[in-house]
Amino acid sequence: MRRRVFFIILVLSFGCSSKPKQDFPKIHKASEGNTVEIDGRLTEAAWQKANSTQITVREDWTIDISYFQDDQNLYFAFSNLKLNDSTEIYPEVLIDTKNDKSLTWDENDWWFHTSYSNCENQAKFNDYSTCEIGQKEGWIGNNFPLEIGQSVEIKIEKKLLDLSEGDLIGIAFDVTDTQKEWFFSRPEAKLEEPATWMTIKI
Repeated sequence: MRRRVFFIILVLSFGCSSKPKQDFPKIHKASEGNTVEIDGRLTEAAWQKANSTQITVREDWTIDISYFQDDQNLYFAFSNLKLNDSTEIYPEVLIDTKNDKSLTWDENDWWFHTSYSNCENQAKFNDYSTCEIGQKEGWIGNNFPLEIGQSVEIKIEKKLLDLSEGDLIGIAFDVTDTQKEWFFSRPEAKLEEPATWMTIKI
């Protein structure tokens, strides 16, 4: 009898030690047939249901970020990047395709930057040697100069990142002057440390 009681207690103890499965936020998926023109105007209906967040640059300057997906692409939009004719800041999207929460950059980590040209690198950030105006292989963003009120839209093909529905990815949004200042949507996020990025579900 004592052995049976001990066995039941042991089973219950192991059962209670398991951690509940974490439910990560999912990127909104636009309905089939969605088309988005990468022009910084955000006129398409798909943007109305997009996920959103913000970056505070300073007390009087907040960047609005929207993002969603369809079957083939991830879409991102950064608004309020141009404060006035002499003050502007440039958006970046950082993606850890395996969400392995590494402490340094590896082949799973991508840097996408849009300003007066489009720049990207796999496994390295701030690589401005890759910059070109307009369409890049697998992605595009509309470039500066911007009109006041115009946004930057970015479209990244899922096949470039080898992503499938249901994948978990690490992601971070920042804006930068490209010289000495970087501002993130999450205060704990660090450019050089993918482990600090948010986890979301494709």
